[in-house]
Amino acid sequence: MNIVMAAAFIAYIALVILLTKIGQNRSKKNGNAPQNHTNGCLITALAAHASDMGGWLFMGFPAAVYAQGMPEAWSAIGISFFMFLTWKFVAPQICDAAQKYQCATLAGFFAHRYNDDSGILRCMTALFSFIFYATYIGVGLSILGHLFTAAFNIPYIVGVIFGIFLIAYILRGGFASVTLIDALGGGFLFCVLMFIPALALYNIGGIAPILSATQAKNIPLTIFSINSLTQFKELIFDMSRWGLGYFGQPHIIIKFLGIDDVANMGKAKVIGMTWQALILSAAVSIGLIAIAFFPQGLVDNDLLFITMIKQLLPTFFAGLALCAMLISVINIIGSHVFVSSSIVSEDFFEKTLPRYGIISEQKAEKLSGTVAGTSIMLMCVIGFIVAYYKQHASIYNLIEYTWGGLGGSFGPLVLVSLNTTMASRAAAIAGLGVCGTTCIFWPLLGTGIPAMLISFILGLATMLVVNYINKK
Repeated sequence: MNIVMAAAFIAYIALVILLTKIGQNRSKKNGNAPQNHTNGCLITALAAHASDMGGWLFMGFPAAVYAQGMPEAWSAIGISFFMFLTWKFVAPQICDAAQKYQCATLAGFFAHRYNDDSGILRCMTALFSFIFYATYIGVGLSILGHLFTAAFNIPYIVGVIFGIFLIAYILRGGFASVTLIDALGGGFLFCVLMFIPALALYNIGGIAPILSATQAKNIPLTIFSINSLTQFKELIFDMSRWGLGYFGQPHIIIKFLGIDDVANMGKAKVIGMTWQALILSAAVSIGLIAIAFFPQGLVDNDLLFITMIKQLLPTFFAGLALCAMLISVINIIGSHVFVSSSIVSEDFFEKTLPRYGIISEQKAEKLSGTVAGTSIMLMCVIGFIVAYYKQHASIYNLIEYTWGGLGGSFGPLVLVSLNTTMASRAAAIAGLGVCGTTCIFWPLLGTGIPAMLISFILGLATMLVVNYINKK
């Protein structure tokens, strides 16, 4: 790492440390429960959208467009459509439910919504969260390792370890620091993604080189190149494998809970959807421009945006742009760790174990913080193992598995719980079990059909059947 690049890196880290300190002060004042915070619509929107737009946005997705052309844009269309539905059918309702039941986690909401005193829903939610978040954290750490190597010539494993320590520091500020840094990352990413495609397009001499390069490589430039039933099926799969996941992502849902007033949710939706539409369009543009920008191809397509930044910008500004990407990934991992450790410590340890006499309520409450810290350490260890053994795997495929696991496990039950009058505890347990199990094992079959789509179909069908049986 040269001195100029190091200066940019240090400047950005200093800003993150400052925001963590601010977050610590807010958490001391308001506590760590999301609904105790008063984020405006801007911070809520950026935090909710930026918390899932990390390595996939500037590594996996542009690489897919670079290789396959415009048909990959259907993924972005699906994401935008389903995120809009999430703002409409999940965000306001989950805020009202959190206030009604005085709960701060998805597991707590399920337990209160279905009067589950047995703790089964809490335990199942904690189990599926731990499995998929531990894997998700590993994927994030792998992205970090590649980013550190490509951006600053830091060895992959050193980058992964540094990321773990930085994540641990950010989490000291609790929910407030995670949200603030999410918003910071969202703002910086927006600036980078708006500027770089325009500069790259100017650098290659306009649109003509893109048309020539795509024609020479036979890469389609239209999203409407559906000439068969198979292509239409792939279109549906592309939209569902990403878009459906928004309904059940705990780290996104928790950002909704921090808004100052549910009445401002509409404004947050407009801001968030505008931000998302613009950055996804920019990511598509990056992938298309790269076809002409790198006529000889790349060793690793996932690194095309990083390589483009380093070639286009002066060293210091390239360092700032790359740091924005790093911090975005780091804070996304931090959100995952924060949410999953909260579910394990609060819903499994503090709320469930005392019900079975395994530990007293007083002792469980006293040790809850220790359990949260232990679960964080365990998830980071598992994440490190995943990052070590999956460092050469496809970023796109790894994120698809973990994203689909969370969204497919919880999405169907979230939608049913918030938008129907179904009150069957048995149906909720059965549906959650089917959804989570499907997401774990279906990808191993290699059918090509997204686990998320199958999970929604089987989960909703299970809940309908069990609820009908219970009524009889």
